[in-house]
Amino acid sequence: MIFYFTATGNSLEAAQTIAEATHDSLADMGSAFRQGTFGFHVEQGENLGFIFPVNTFTTPALVDEFLRWLCFITPNGNDFVPGYCYCVITCGVFVGNTAGFFAKMLAKYQHIKLDASFSIRNVNNCIILTGPGSTRKQKRLNEGAHRTARSIAFQIDSKRMVHAEDRNPLGLVLSAFTGKEHKPSSTRRFSLNRGRCSRCGICWDICPTNVIYQDEDGFPTWEADRCTRCFACLQRCPLEAIQYGTSTTRRQRYTNPILDANPTFTAAIAQSVDMSIPEPEEIIHPINGNDEEEMPPAHETQPAVPGQPDLPA
Repeated sequence: MIFYFTATGNSLEAAQTIAEATHDSLADMGSAFRQGTFGFHVEQGENLGFIFPVNTFTTPALVDEFLRWLCFITPNGNDFVPGYCYCVITCGVFVGNTAGFFAKMLAKYQHIKLDASFSIRNVNNCIILTGPGSTRKQKRLNEGAHRTARSIAFQIDSKRMVHAEDRNPLGLVLSAFTGKEHKPSSTRRFSLNRGRCSRCGICWDICPTNVIYQDEDGFPTWEADRCTRCFACLQRCPLEAIQYGTSTTRRQRYTNPILDANPTFTAAIAQSVDMSIPEPEEIIHPINGNDEEEMPPAHETQPAVPGQPDLPA
């Protein structure tokens, strides 16, 4: 089974490309979180994958929260033990120590060891910092990301025990500051141009943490500070009526071509750009740069961690 979280479609494209090659089923973490559905039936020994974007050199808050509530249901009722567990992190530049932090969260709340980690570079969709670049550049990055996903699928199928994500020394330093369980979740900087908004409802339909509501006039309003800062609402507003502070007013929006045919995550169909599988790169290093930490013992219950996004209503 592959769990994925996506906002603009980059991680969805990676997830569908890998699932197509490995014949694994897909589960959308965003939809599950929005609906409050955290129980999933699995078979002992099956592969377990997680695909999500880097968010300020660490994991998205929603992914952290999902791991806390995720419940695997096995036929014999015993704790789930995957045959091979990996994560794939999509990024615009590099991922820092995101995989290392994810591995700690996975061990802490699910008592599962991360066997491998990879990264896929695609169009940079961090709109509060930069734009996506020219159409030509976007196409080149989309195609390169698809080829990389195919290569990663080959390694997953072979169950390679590698940690081959692009971490970068600067990224490792930045991850030391952002790789924490308590992450920013304020919605105060979101604003709406009511003159442009058509009240189509896309923003509140796709918000994974249910923080967007309709006001008395039918316009979207951000009412709860449990935002995961995916910016799907801003990027996918068809009229560009949503802003975050002042930095996004003149920046081009971006969505992966996988979302062009259908605006919903689960109905989008992956494009076949290049089905050839390049040789995997030999990049192997410890997950945290040092010796791996010992796995914590399993517990019957998982303590709640304050300060994170609340459960969806």
